[in-house]
Amino acid sequence: MILEGPAELDIESPTKAIFRNGRLRAFVTEPARGFIIEGPSYDAVDLGTEFAMSVDANGESEIHVIDGEVAVHEKGGEELALLTAGKATRLDRDQPDMEAIDLDDSNFVDRQAMLQMSDEAARITHYLNGEAVATASTNRHVPVAFGPSEIGNWQHHPESNAAVRRFNGRVDEFLISRRAYSVSEIQTLCETGTPYR
Repeated sequence: MILEGPAELDIESPTKAIFRNGRLRAFVTEPARGFIIEGPSYDAVDLGTEFAMSVDANGESEIHVIDGEVAVHEKGGEELALLTAGKATRLDRDQPDMEAIDLDDSNFVDRQAMLQMSDEAARITHYLNGEAVATASTNRHVPVAFGPSEIGNWQHHPESNAAVRRFNGRVDEFLISRRAYSVSEIQTLCETGTPYR
């Protein structure tokens, strides 16, 4: 999943997230089929697909299905529509009234754009509470890993062919940027976002 900030997404369980605002693009493989993203007035149930969603400051939403299918349900209720590849809809904040719109995935960052951004850097630095804990040079794509967890983790483990779900905990804050920050900028971001210090 690519989440574009400013955004608010609460991971409620391994099979459900609550999307309050922002933009996201999801690539859902078979092991995660049935994953639910709850919007302001609806539940979007992924049926093995690539799709994009947005929720604006007024709570109005859009769902764009690039590939596969997404079922749109009233919150906790009956299915309103099945959106297939190439379809998109706009939904109101307070009620799940749906309006068909043209598919436009150009407003959402895709995997190719993320790979281009990652090609621009030859060094990866991991920070914990504003302090650099590991640095490595790279000339290839590597998963972003923090100890036993890694970001982008609905992948198959090559040895067992099982879904990898290594992260079991909570991330208080997470940031992906279009540019590399200096050590002092990272420390400032950490201190600014930590009111109890």
